[in-house]
Amino acid sequence: MRRPRTGALFISCLFVLGVLLLTLGAIMFHAQADASVVDLIDAVVSTPQSRGTAPDAPPTPTAPSESVLPPGGVDAPESADPENREEGTGDVPPDTTDESVPSEALPAEPAEPEVDALPTRIVAPAIELDAQVVPVDPEDVERNGRTVRTWPVASYAAGWHSDSSRPGQGGNIVIAGHNNILGEVFRYLSDLKAGDEVILFSGDRPFHYVVEDRFIVPEKGAPTEVRQENARWIGAFPDERVTLLSCWPHWSNTHRVIVVARPVREPG
Repeated sequence: MRRPRTGALFISCLFVLGVLLLTLGAIMFHAQADASVVDLIDAVVSTPQSRGTAPDAPPTPTAPSESVLPPGGVDAPESADPENREEGTGDVPPDTTDESVPSEALPAEPAEPEVDALPTRIVAPAIELDAQVVPVDPEDVERNGRTVRTWPVASYAAGWHSDSSRPGQGGNIVIAGHNNILGEVFRYLSDLKAGDEVILFSGDRPFHYVVEDRFIVPEKGAPTEVRQENARWIGAFPDERVTLLSCWPHWSNTHRVIVVARPVREPG
């Protein structure tokens, strides 16, 4: 009479149980790994970074703008009262530069106005920027039952807002550029810091400016009042300045980097 093969059956059961445990362990490992990747992505998205360092918060715009918008097509105030303009200090963010600015780099009185002084080239040696500047015109579009002004961004060049000031004429000279597409001419705009030189050319004539402010503001998905406040930076100002704008960070467009430079005082 044959004896039951209980030993072989027992071994088979152990083998099957072991396979089940290994499979369950692999599933749990991959689930934890996926959760870690998601956490990492969330951390990267919620903590924007760039080649440079973002300031904690921007200063307050010193003057209102008309119905104009920064790159990305955000709503700007439909009207502004020029009588309520204030001249501010334009504090430099603490993590971008020293508090002091050389005396030779202090704002100067505007140069003699020149009707044909259109900006044609922009150079910023600190970030190896040397790009053509072309004029761009605003586009009025209907949004939520009202007309707002949007600004296109030039391709493979920096775009000068055609209703902004010109070099040497006083007022706000507004120039925007892409940071990650179509030439990405402002790829490293966020790396500029107070004291860095910005040169605008009108033909062969240079106009020298020095950076005083650089800050980053939330844009995509921000409340309307925040986006309108951002848009004020490209409006009219009484003093001569260059305002440079681009999206930020390099892999996205959730924020805007804004750089403000003023004329270099002539020696003597």
